[in-house]
Amino acid sequence: MASVTDREERGLQAATRRQVGRFRDFVDDTEPGALVTVAVIALSLLAAFVGFLLVSAWTVAPFALFVFTAAYGWVRYQEETALILTLSTTVSTLLILGLIIVFIFLEAIPVVRYESVTVFGVTVPGLRMFLETCPTAKGGVETTEEIVESCCSSEKVFAVVCEETGDRLFEQSVPS
Repeated sequence: MASVTDREERGLQAATRRQVGRFRDFVDDTEPGALVTVAVIALSLLAAFVGFLLVSAWTVAPFALFVFTAAYGWVRYQEETALILTLSTTVSTLLILGLIIVFIFLEAIPVVRYESVTVFGVTVPGLRMFLETCPTAKGGVETTEEIVESCCSSEKVFAVVCEETGDRLFEQSVPS
């Protein structure tokens, strides 16, 4: 008697075989020149993306190759070029969204660590901005709105500070 896991594996194996078969059919039905064009488009775009991540000055070379090959492919092998450009647009959109999410989380980590307070042994993120007593000294906290100046600019901020010591518990810039 076959189990659910066996059926899932067979389903996954069957799906993999179908995809491999579709790929082989595509390769068999497509002209060699179109396959080379599609491969150059994909590899040059991948190289440009890697160069972008590495902040390389040579990123423009694979990108220029991508643009040239895509233009050539559009004139000579429009259907195959449209397929690879659609696929690359989808993949690059997902990669960009992933990079944005990683960036947002990396930028948020220091803020969450700074604003966290331990209550009964449990760290509660962001609780520090709601304190009514100063954790570093006896006394209360007050909210202030002030202008903070640096060498190059000034910025209006909302801050929560200890009344006695002046320690800042929370600070947020206020849009002008």
